[in-house]
Amino acid sequence: MLLLTGHWAPNFMDSMLNHHYGQPHGMDKSPNEWHLNRNSFQIALDGTHAKLAVGFALSSRMQPHLFAPVLAPVLQVSPIGTWLEPEYTCAEYGARIAQAIGEISKLPEPLRSAFTKGIESADNEVSSRRNGFDEHRWAMHGASIWDNEQECSQLQAHLVEASTYMSMIPGVEYKRRTIPTGSDCGVHIEGVGSIVLMQGANHVSSYFYLHRSSFFMDSYSDHMPVLEVSRSVWEKHCCAGKLCESSDGIASVQAFEHNGINYINDGQMFSKDFASCEGWTYRPLEDWDGTTYSYLKQVDAWEDGSLERGDRRGLVVRVNRKIVVIDGAAHFIDTKCRPAASKNTAKSQTADRQPTTETERQPGLF
Repeated sequence: MLLLTGHWAPNFMDSMLNHHYGQPHGMDKSPNEWHLNRNSFQIALDGTHAKLAVGFALSSRMQPHLFAPVLAPVLQVSPIGTWLEPEYTCAEYGARIAQAIGEISKLPEPLRSAFTKGIESADNEVSSRRNGFDEHRWAMHGASIWDNEQECSQLQAHLVEASTYMSMIPGVEYKRRTIPTGSDCGVHIEGVGSIVLMQGANHVSSYFYLHRSSFFMDSYSDHMPVLEVSRSVWEKHCCAGKLCESSDGIASVQAFEHNGINYINDGQMFSKDFASCEGWTYRPLEDWDGTTYSYLKQVDAWEDGSLERGDRRGLVVRVNRKIVVIDGAAHFIDTKCRPAASKNTAKSQTADRQPTTETERQPGLF
């Protein structure tokens, strides 16, 4: 193990990252906290000093380069229900709403107005369920606050501007996450609830929760880089259909390569002039110490809340006839793309849905 520390480490890190896989799109050069985790590559940067640990355990049989941009913490399966929204009766929701109303007068603007609208929206949802559902427990999956795009954008700008100040106030939690279309951000205030703003391709959506939203939990996607790469590199390798068809077996999938690193494209999105996918890295099965899943077992883990929905880590697949385990991801985007011809697009999507004869079961693996 080689350990490097010192004031020069950030410059060394920047040059190394650019050399191996390019500067991530939209990532601040001097973040307050930037973690990159893998058995072979670990960085912790506090803004002025960095510690770089380089291990040599990564098998060269699967990845042609030593350094791989896996920006996810080690997979830790949570207790059942961890990633699910809590369930309350209408009476319990009413009590939480009353508590929140008592606290919002202490908030500064524009947070006070935003949380007021959020509480009103939550109260309306509870009122619509009271008749016949008073004793029934149900989950409120985020009450929509605004349809007004301008108000959402203004609050988003305020949260970003006041983030440093808010993070110093007891009982207030702020979080921002880089995504392909920009960034999501949110604020949680103890005793009041959470507001989360989700950035879409052309709009911002706002949601209120009467509890600490799962958005504030440590997520596999918190440290994923956003890489600008032509869709021609990754589009034809989408394996969403093969994963679905693998059921409790092992899907044989194709990987694509970017700057010497292999990725698996498990799904993609296209709009008029924007395309994106999540590219998942992997390692040999023998180098994986965590829980392993088949496709169906992983979906079950999403449903019972023991694993964050969308987290592919631990999924076992076959690449080039070798069994591997997905261990981390990066966002790939193409902001210069042009829509493919409709006939070609339909052909590509249909090909992914064809049954594969290479899917097989391996008893005892999951």
